[in-house]
Amino acid sequence: MSRVRQLFDEPLKVNAFLILVAFGSTFVLSSQSASAAIAYLFGVAMLAQATRWLPYFSDPVLALSGLLLGYLALSSFWSQPLDERKTFSMTVRVLSTLTFIVAFAECWRAGLLQRWFDKTLVMGGGVAAAAALGNFLMTSPEDGRLNGLGQWGAHVIAGLMFGVCLLYSLKLFRENLSARWRSVCVISGVILVVAIALTFSRNAWVSAMAGLAVFAAVSWTTNRRQLSVALIAFAGVAIGMLSLLYFSDSGRNFLLPRGDSFRPLIWSAILERVWSEGPIFGLGILTPDDVVNGPDVHPHPHSMYLAVLYQGGVIGLGLFLGLIGAVVRTLLAHLEMPEARVALGVLTIGLLSYLLDGHELVDRIGETWFLFWLPVAISFSLRLRQPAPIA
Repeated sequence: MSRVRQLFDEPLKVNAFLILVAFGSTFVLSSQSASAAIAYLFGVAMLAQATRWLPYFSDPVLALSGLLLGYLALSSFWSQPLDERKTFSMTVRVLSTLTFIVAFAECWRAGLLQRWFDKTLVMGGGVAAAAALGNFLMTSPEDGRLNGLGQWGAHVIAGLMFGVCLLYSLKLFRENLSARWRSVCVISGVILVVAIALTFSRNAWVSAMAGLAVFAAVSWTTNRRQLSVALIAFAGVAIGMLSLLYFSDSGRNFLLPRGDSFRPLIWSAILERVWSEGPIFGLGILTPDDVVNGPDVHPHPHSMYLAVLYQGGVIGLGLFLGLIGAVVRTLLAHLEMPEARVALGVLTIGLLSYLLDGHELVDRIGETWFLFWLPVAISFSLRLRQPAPIA
């Protein structure tokens, strides 16, 4: 009891504990609202201490995060129709995301997350993938695809999330850990690879492989020239292989078993609507973005970049791309840190998958937090703890 009392006597330790529980809960709780409730706890705690951390907004990564999130929340007021309840909910999500970034960075700087955050993702991902595999073998779904359980139910999301956990398994294995933890990493890694393969999500396959390639490249060398050569070589090989598959009938059927999934139609409809109704400021984050195609209704733009453009116009997309640039530059400037290397791999998975999927950049804790806001938080934590000049 004395240890528990001592833990809650220190606010940073409370925040670190809540962050671990919030992220870990996404693997076991079926309700996103339940995980979000945990995230709101450290959000409220951080808001109560806002005067202490508001000066952090002089940092470009946090400033761009705040501008992007604040602007998208503000777009609620020109959304059609205007919904006060949803506007309030969007504001809460923005504050929760911002306070997470700051809380994560402060806890990381204090050394309170390094020991267990990676292990939480490795164990949580491994158990979640094993449960999904068991369910797949017992139920034999008609489409032959492995789906995740709970919050990671969709096969695409499951594949992407398992890819993130696989990166952390490799990171932990590379570090000087006990034989027990190395065994955990190997077992978890094998299960995650099998689960990703059985999702048969081409987006997850390509994004996860790209993330692994980037992680391997930045782990192999911190020399900028060698790193550039390695990444260019990988990109060339990947593009060549995809091209060979696409331009052969059997390869194209394997690569795109459902054709283009109406992506060109959806994207052109979204672009036409943005161009005609709100190219500069967007249509607002709460404006419905369904695309009607005869009897079919396609929900959301199926691209995070187009979703941000739709919601916030050129201004919103510019802030989004500016934040991505600031995060990538920061991570590249800290390649000697293992956190920066794994964050680059995770960010690669997220940004590549967002070409074909994604629509809620402002959301409760879920896949967007893993794929995008976690690398942002790691980037800010590196700047907060160990500033480095960025060329």
